Amino acid sequence: MLFRYSFFCILLCSIILTACLPEPVEISGDFPGVGAEIEDVVSLDSSTPTTFEGSVILKLSDDDLPVFFGRINQIEVLEDGSFIAFDTAQVHILLFDKEGNFVEFFGDEGEGPGSFSREAVIKVYDGNIYVFDRLGYKIDVFTHQNGSWTYTKTYTLENIDGDRPDTLIDVNSEFFSIRYRHNRTRQGKTFSVSHLVQISKQSPEDVQTWLVEYPPINLFFEDLGGFWASYPGPFTPLPVVGVTSNSDIISARTDLFRFLRSDSNGNPVNVTEKIVEPLPLTPEQKQNVSGFADRIMDLVQENMPDFRPPVINRIFPDNENNLWAGYINENESYQEWLLINEHGGSEKSIRFDLDVQILNYKNGLFYGLIENQEGVMVPVVIGMSES
Repeated sequence: MLFRYSFFCILLCSIILTACLPEPVEISGDFPGVGAEIEDVVSLDSSTPTTFEGSVILKLSDDDLPVFFGRINQIEVLEDGSFIAFDTAQVHILLFDKEGNFVEFFGDEGEGPGSFSREAVIKVYDGNIYVFDRLGYKIDVFTHQNGSWTYTKTYTLENIDGDRPDTLIDVNSEFFSIRYRHNRTRQGKTFSVSHLVQISKQSPEDVQTWLVEYPPINLFFEDLGGFWASYPGPFTPLPVVGVTSNSDIISARTDLFRFLRSDSNGNPVNVTEKIVEPLPLTPEQKQNVSGFADRIMDLVQENMPDFRPPVINRIFPDNENNLWAGYINENESYQEWLLINEHGGSEKSIRFDLDVQILNYKNGLFYGLIENQEGVMVPVVIGMSES
């Protein structure tokens, strides 16, 4: 469902951004999947949050590890400050203590209990590690027993009305929050629709579906005789959804810095927005495309936009019902993350160098990746210091 026309009045402040992006990018205030009008719209354009600088306090090395770092794409933090990293190259979960010392690795690639695919998604809750495997239609649970992490249980997932489970968003004492998606065809074109589903841990048949729909983003700019020009892969904006510590639902289209907060039943609460300047796409960045025949590649690259959205395709809820959301500064000298509270305002921000990839936040610390001298992305822990 779409918001009423009156909601479009909040978009006037986005005119500057709209003018900089290619014409076919639809700048819209609609958030499908919720059925009410939003009156509480909070602009951060004039806010002056206290700004901190990110300071690396721990950088890991694989020199003394029994396994090397391959391609880490997730970091989750346990209650005692130790943390796990998922290595998709070796399909292992690596455990480190809070000082960064390697403890153990567990899990492997496969289809059986305690095994999973490279596309696994890892979450931590209440002393357990939950491993969602999209290809295996399951969630495996690992529990710390007798000094090591051991597989203990599997939750089997099913399609719901033809929709398939796509990724694990959150785990709490009662529910799994899972993104489900299906393909729709309209005017001869196929596109994916994603939405948030909550499944009871105790009674999997107890399902709350379509709480919010992931906001769609128009990523295509020119029809080139059956081919489409779009953003280069690394710079494609993606819709995101997160669940806060109080079970509020955050949804956003990251072609804009605009975040909708809904309650646990999907009822809209407020919208936070900020004008952020788009970033130029360099000729080198436009070369980073694939999947087209040589005869069409030049045409595709010529029809790409000259700018890309600067919003980062991740959000990180904290344990006080807030969330961190980030973007790259217009001069590309740093990335800035703002802490957005439950009322839509922001009183704190933090800046990082562009070479840091932020993957998580927990108890005042950010966890991410940075490239070492060998060109390998290794885990780092980053604290906050006043600028």
